Amino acid sequence: MSNFTDTYIKALKPKAIRYEKYEGGGFGIRVAPTGVKTWIYRYKIDGKTDKLTLGHYPTMSLASAKKRFMELSGLRRGT
Repeated sequence: MSNFTDTYIKALKPKAIRYEKYEGGGFGIRVAPTGVKTWIYRYKIDGKTDKLTLGHYPTMSLASAKKRFMELSGLRRGT
């Protein structure tokens, strides 16, 4: 778990298999072997973990992805 920065996200390199990094609370980024970086929201309902795609980096900035994550997590919590 780390605090995401643009420098950190830019430095994530593709590997042979897809991998994910999380900042905390379910906000993360998936890096595909092709180099595509996808913002994700991981959440759990009734014990089942699921993921929602928020957008792709750099088309969706870190700030925009974080804002969308906060909106969705607020909706899920009913706040």
